[in-house]
Amino acid sequence: GFDRVRLTDLQDPEFEVTSEFLVYPNPTTRTVYFNKVVDVAIYDANGRRVRVERNTSELDVSNLTTGMYFIQTSEGQIQKLVIQ
Repeated sequence: GFDRVRLTDLQDPEFEVTSEFLVYPNPTTRTVYFNKVVDVAIYDANGRRVRVERNTSELDVSNLTTGMYFIQTSEGQIQKLVIQ
């Protein structure tokens, strides 16, 4: 499951961005796409979960405020996402 992620966890070496999970375009303003269908949780820069989406390969982020976010798959892969 998705639990609250501490920012220190996201900066830990084991949470380095993974090449198997790609997020584009990045930065984005409206829609972000993934290179595979995944369950994802979106966390803000403080590690608070702001959204969970299941079985998706794209995400409309236009309702999120600008800033840095982290997208984590249910497999634990993480990518940073910048929303402009």
